[in-house]
Amino acid sequence: MTMNNYKIIISIFISLLVLALGIYWYSAFYNKPVVHNAITIQSCSDINPRTVNVERGEEITFVNNDKADHHFSVGNTSINVPARNNLAIVADFEHSPGTYSLDCDQIPNVLQISILSQSVVGPTQATAPASFQKTYDDMPVAYQACVKSALGNEFDKLYKDSSYNISAAAASKYGKCAPPQPRTGDVSFKSFYDEENTSVKSCLKIALGDEFEKAYEDPVYAMTKEHGQNLVNCLNNN
Repeated sequence: MTMNNYKIIISIFISLLVLALGIYWYSAFYNKPVVHNAITIQSCSDINPRTVNVERGEEITFVNNDKADHHFSVGNTSINVPARNNLAIVADFEHSPGTYSLDCDQIPNVLQISILSQSVVGPTQATAPASFQKTYDDMPVAYQACVKSALGNEFDKLYKDSSYNISAAAASKYGKCAPPQPRTGDVSFKSFYDEENTSVKSCLKIALGDEFEKAYEDPVYAMTKEHGQNLVNCLNNN
């Protein structure tokens, strides 16, 4: 073997050694960007972890791996996480400290964040008002009826316990209820009426009386308080 061949071999060996040392240094000492209290989102039904405990003022990072944007809400706070992006927020909601139940794209209670006082070591006993309960109580009567019908026997559990996780089937029906704002598309009363059995339909027609056709056909019709209560009573008894 000639001297030139030896030089080439030695040069390759040194190059590989330098490369290996560089890789080792990078993996051992390079400080990667810190993601604080990461919440990974694949979809509204696939969030990990679903429970996060942080101190007030700490940072929480939503990591959206989905190809769609997602809108989280809790009380008067809205959190919009763009598709394929991270979003960092400060843990300090409306009634901090407390335990908060977050909705995702109108699907209730997909994530819980417990914010502790910085002087508290264990979980705090103070809790914010249940977001679903408050939201439901503020809904128009017709929308309440749609939501109650959609959740079925899970309604009372969710209304009383903000930590209750509704089933995927109930969440899907809940998401079909039209929002309580001026809207186009599915009529909230019509959407759940059409899916009910004959006995419930009969009860609903009697409950609404002469307002039935108006509520069924008009997406923005506001029924009277009396007929709205009759409608809720009908659902409670069925």
